[in-house]
Amino acid sequence: MVIRAINYLSTSFLPMILLFVLLLISLIIMVNATDNIGLFGSYYLWFLLFNIGGVTFIALLILANILKLSRSFKKRVIGHKLLSKMIVIFSLLIITPVAIVFYFSVNFLNNSIENWVDTKVEAGLESALSISRQMLQALQQEKLDNTKNMVKILESMDSATAMSDMENIRKSTDAYEITYLDYQYRIIGVAFAQTIKIVPSMPDIQILSSLKSNKFYVGITIINDEFYIQTVLPVNTTTKTNTNILQALYNIDGNISQQTAKVQEGFNQYKQLLLLKNPLRASYVINLSLSLLLSILSSIWAVFYFSYRLLAPINQLVIATEKISDGDYKIKLKKLGDDELGFLVQSFNLMIQRIQKSNLQLIESQQQTQLQKNYLSTIITSLSNAVLVFEESFVSDSEKSYHLRMYNLSSENILQIKLKNLLFNDVHKITNSYPFLKEILDSIYSFSKNNQNVMQKEVTVFDDKKELLAKYNKVTLNDGTKNIIIILDDITELVQNRKITVWQEMAKRLAHEIKNPLTPIQLSTERLRHKYLSADNNDIKQNMELLDRATNTIIKQVQSMIKMVNAFNEFASTPKLDIQNIDLNLIITEVVALYQKNNIKIELGLDQNLPNITADDGRIRQLLHNMIKNAIEAQQKLKYLNIKTKIDKINNQDYVMLQLTNPGKISKNIANHIFEPYASDKKGGSGIGLSVVKKIITEIGGNIKAEYADNDVIFTIHIPIE
Repeated sequence: MVIRAINYLSTSFLPMILLFVLLLISLIIMVNATDNIGLFGSYYLWFLLFNIGGVTFIALLILANILKLSRSFKKRVIGHKLLSKMIVIFSLLIITPVAIVFYFSVNFLNNSIENWVDTKVEAGLESALSISRQMLQALQQEKLDNTKNMVKILESMDSATAMSDMENIRKSTDAYEITYLDYQYRIIGVAFAQTIKIVPSMPDIQILSSLKSNKFYVGITIINDEFYIQTVLPVNTTTKTNTNILQALYNIDGNISQQTAKVQEGFNQYKQLLLLKNPLRASYVINLSLSLLLSILSSIWAVFYFSYRLLAPINQLVIATEKISDGDYKIKLKKLGDDELGFLVQSFNLMIQRIQKSNLQLIESQQQTQLQKNYLSTIITSLSNAVLVFEESFVSDSEKSYHLRMYNLSSENILQIKLKNLLFNDVHKITNSYPFLKEILDSIYSFSKNNQNVMQKEVTVFDDKKELLAKYNKVTLNDGTKNIIIILDDITELVQNRKITVWQEMAKRLAHEIKNPLTPIQLSTERLRHKYLSADNNDIKQNMELLDRATNTIIKQVQSMIKMVNAFNEFASTPKLDIQNIDLNLIITEVVALYQKNNIKIELGLDQNLPNITADDGRIRQLLHNMIKNAIEAQQKLKYLNIKTKIDKINNQDYVMLQLTNPGKISKNIANHIFEPYASDKKGGSGIGLSVVKKIITEIGGNIKAEYADNDVIFTIHIPIE
């Protein structure tokens, strides 16, 4: 039962606080009792026993905590090592400074008490007291001699004469007051230094009685809180029958009297202190020792108590961490307070919930990823296209490298090589082994540096025997890894068929177009031949008008053929480009100025913050001429055109947008082929102008589209910003 109570109290805060307060009050009373001699003997012993018992009880509580900690060591309870370290460290931090203070306090106390009862101090006090006494005795003897001189004067006078001459007698000395009494103690005469005093100070009856055995009296008396030397002497009268009495009072310097009294009082206290020296020393040492034990033991108990409290959340966290490491995410810690540790526990619970949620999402994501991986693997394997995946890595801080990460079976069939041995090899090593792949793989680096996510190009391999369409795509995985996917299509047969088709179509169109002007030429020639072969000379003059019309027709048709041939040459040619930074707004302004006529209205809406574009200046001017001429020729009456520029963003890529709007319409039969050769519904149009425009835009990486809205034809051109 007792052990259970001790174990309970060893971890109870309020009972311990109450005990500590009672012991502290008891110590304060003991200290006051030591200073108060009256209380010293009455209560000191009881308070001493109470404090010893209280300190012993706290020591038992600490012992119970130590035994509890030792059992934790044996059972290897979580947190016992950290707890023991905290208790030892904090206990040392408490005991060390307190012990140092106690050591110097005891030494100081012993030295102070020894200095209180030093023999030199005692000798000094006795000397000071002796000197004070000698000074008073000398002063009393001096005043006694003065009084004796006054007695001699009074002995030579009768009572009547003495009564009238008292003031003169007093002035003959420095007496403050003299009183002359007869043998029956009646006042014969008095004299005062202060005239305001009326009633004289009478000597005590004891003093008067002592004159019968002594010849005089001299001593110190206090009147109205003032110190005086009092002298009383008998006076023999002239009749020799009776003896009168003379009392004289002399002022004493207040400082001399007070200092003498203080020296006497100090000497008496010193004697009393000398008797209590050893009991006082023992009492102070006991009080100091009990204070030390109470402070140390209470602090150590507090270390145990608060260490258990502080480590409780940490122990919970350790246990929870072990369970989490075993895959148990259902644990939830109990919040133990609103401090930082309580916040830590709350955050830990929130973290567990998020980990559990993330773990479930991860499992689900892994399952979905595996399904998608299997699905994509099946699709990629079955594709007839070659698929090559190159992963980005860094050789240095600024130098990138790409190595083959994945391929499909069609890649080996199209490229006619074994790619298994090339896995994880970088691009340079692959191209060194297979030079015919250099044009395809070297484009990876240029593609990685631009802002486009998709790029395609046609390449020829195997000595121009096979043509491939290479499509490049940028892909960033969830872990941040960047990849470039190359899809290769074997378009050899397609290109050949396309070329045959184009040539066939071109031959058919050329035959048709050339035939059209040749027919009237032939007819006109035949008529001329018939006319002039069968006519007389006189008829020739009459038919000059016919000759003029026929020859004009021949000339115009021939010019039309020449124009068509020039257009074909322009469309088929590939001029060398002079790429430079150019101001598109400036070129538009200069080109439009050439078309500013009375019957042509051109409105400009140019963005003044438009950046420069990278293109060929001459080709851009040719593009604008073709577009403006096409717009003007498409309108019958009022010639109107709106041109505007601005910055546009498409798929996070910045473009310069050039838009031309003019009244008109697009026929349905050419709407999908407006940028192809001969796609024109204009009378006399060759259909080559917009094809040239499309080609110029393609050369600089841009695109163009045509729209029809609200009776307006809108051409929109996007040019990428480098």
